[in-house]
Amino acid sequence: MPEAQQVSQAFPFEGWSLESISREDIIRALDDAPKIYSKAYTQIARISSSLVVKYGSGVHLWEARTMTYVAKMPRVRLPKVFDAWETKAASLQEESTTTYIVMEYVQGDLVSDVWPGLSSERRLSIHQQVYEMIRELQRTRLAVPGPIGGGVSNGTYFTDYGAGPFLSREELEEWFNERLLVCQEFGLVKATQPSFTGQFQELVICHFDLHTQNMILDGQGNVWLIDWAYSGAYPPYFEKAALSRNVDPAFAQGLLRLMDDGQFKEEIQQLEDIGFALSTGAFCKPSGKLINPTPGLMEMYIRSKVYIYHGKGTMITSRAKPTLDNGNVNLQMAAKE
Repeated sequence: MPEAQQVSQAFPFEGWSLESISREDIIRALDDAPKIYSKAYTQIARISSSLVVKYGSGVHLWEARTMTYVAKMPRVRLPKVFDAWETKAASLQEESTTTYIVMEYVQGDLVSDVWPGLSSERRLSIHQQVYEMIRELQRTRLAVPGPIGGGVSNGTYFTDYGAGPFLSREELEEWFNERLLVCQEFGLVKATQPSFTGQFQELVICHFDLHTQNMILDGQGNVWLIDWAYSGAYPPYFEKAALSRNVDPAFAQGLLRLMDDGQFKEEIQQLEDIGFALSTGAFCKPSGKLINPTPGLMEMYIRSKVYIYHGKGTMITSRAKPTLDNGNVNLQMAAKE
């Protein structure tokens, strides 16, 4: 999540027109460009006072495609994307791809930085703005789930490892039905629990990572949504469900109050019910037979839910890979990445 911070280092392309800069020039300049975000496999560098580059092996072209699609919606404020491309690793020993997204730098403050000092009126204004942008995103219906133009689905309900790509609503429903079967086999969900078949008939754009570190408040009091890495076409209630697991519970609750129309309570509960298969049991596959929970398995899952609700903001809390072995549960720790 980018941090809107002041930097004193010179921008490598200040005063240049973007048309006069090659992609190769941009890549070469990134090492010396001031970084406003750097974590794991994603970095963001300012190459001029008005441009940033988001890049790394954790960045993907589908984020740029979705942002370009959303930019056509007049009531949604987000950085403009100017260019995006990817390069393959030069070494034969490496298989990673690095993606680069050149986009507008939005001047302002992260909402997370200024939220504690804001008046109740300004907080309400931010909630209302975000709510209106969610409504705008959900006015357009799409036919294919996931990121615009295809890609892996990421975010709260797709495990920490992603899922897909999904080519149809039916494939998306099938994936969630498989997660449901895993929970049923472990005895965590009743065998009579309804499936997800037929539930995903409506698909809309979801940001899927709405928290205050992904929002910028500009000098005019306008809110901009940033970090669209998890965004894509999903059922409307997915956005609402993801907010219930937000890393900023107080902010999320204010937004959820505006969204509380009484709809989708049962559907959201169904997602919550399969939480084990999206977290500790992310690598499990259905065996075709019901089993009794292994001693300690439920406790492990409960601990993972406690971890989530204490604001860690992820459904993956363990690298354990539970598998079924002759009807028994075998927990094997994944190798460190």
